[in-house]
Amino acid sequence: MTEEEEKIEVIKELCRKKPDYIMAFEDIIKLEKGEREMPKWSGYGMYDVRGMTTWLLTKLRQGGILKCTYESNKGKWFRLADDIKPEDIERAIQEVEEEQQKKDTLEVGGEARTYTDEEVVIPEDLFSVIYDHDDIKTIFQMSLRSDTPVHVLLIGRPASSKSLFLSELARLPGSLYALGGTSTKAGIRDIIASGVRYLIIDELDKIDNAADLSALLEWMESGTLSILQARKYILVQHPGWVFSACNRTDKIPEELLSRFVKMYIPEYTDEELKGVIKKILTEREKKTEEEAEIIADIVIGYLGSKDPRDAIKIARLSKSKDDIETVARIMKKYSGESSI
Repeated sequence: MTEEEEKIEVIKELCRKKPDYIMAFEDIIKLEKGEREMPKWSGYGMYDVRGMTTWLLTKLRQGGILKCTYESNKGKWFRLADDIKPEDIERAIQEVEEEQQKKDTLEVGGEARTYTDEEVVIPEDLFSVIYDHDDIKTIFQMSLRSDTPVHVLLIGRPASSKSLFLSELARLPGSLYALGGTSTKAGIRDIIASGVRYLIIDELDKIDNAADLSALLEWMESGTLSILQARKYILVQHPGWVFSACNRTDKIPEELLSRFVKMYIPEYTDEELKGVIKKILTEREKKTEEEAEIIADIVIGYLGSKDPRDAIKIARLSKSKDDIETVARIMKKYSGESSI
């Protein structure tokens, strides 16, 4: 790579880094090509270029892209280095913008997910591990078969079947599961722009980011989303479903709540929970009826838990019946509760 090519690569990297830097380069191009009047015979200063910062100016000088043409106690003035032409910078900006426009998906949590209509095949055993709640299952099935998105919000106490429903929905092709109470590598806007068809959000009541809430509202209402790409707003249009859950609704904006079909889920009784755990462990975790029974009794009676996920943890850690008791004892010992 020649010295000139290295300088062009520096320009490209700066353009990728921050849109304001593209604006600075465009101002430099106009000044160099005479499309804007040169502030001084010797060149232009930092404040003559929009988007210019001390850091960027230092980077351009160190990279040999700008040269200092005049210096006094009033400041410094610059021009492009002799081996860099305005047209070179224009090409660099164009290439960076083309790179961004070619990206059909955005990285979400390390994995890019898109969908096509052909991929949307609803699993025959969807919701089969969930005990009772047949009416709620019916609403979800109707939503999935609807030609236009119908969004559903499950409301209930912790460790009810809300999370089970969301876990089942996360099996759908083109789905993406997000936790409202945690920050992700990509925000909700970028997740939607990635082409997700079914956005599954647990703990919706913990989303407090204004940008995320705005993106959700826009997409749920119209199936469109405005995103900033290459310094231009582009309208992304694709339908999508939002399936979500929360413990309480008082922290969710009313305009967002109004976009959901709201379903209040009662807490399972111990007997119902036992049936749920046994069904999950035998159908999904391939445990025997006897092992599933033991784990269910330990989770509900010994651990005092109403969360089926605790049963799944024990099942996956245990290779024998002896392991089940060992895992449960250790979990209880280090959970802050008293142990045997």
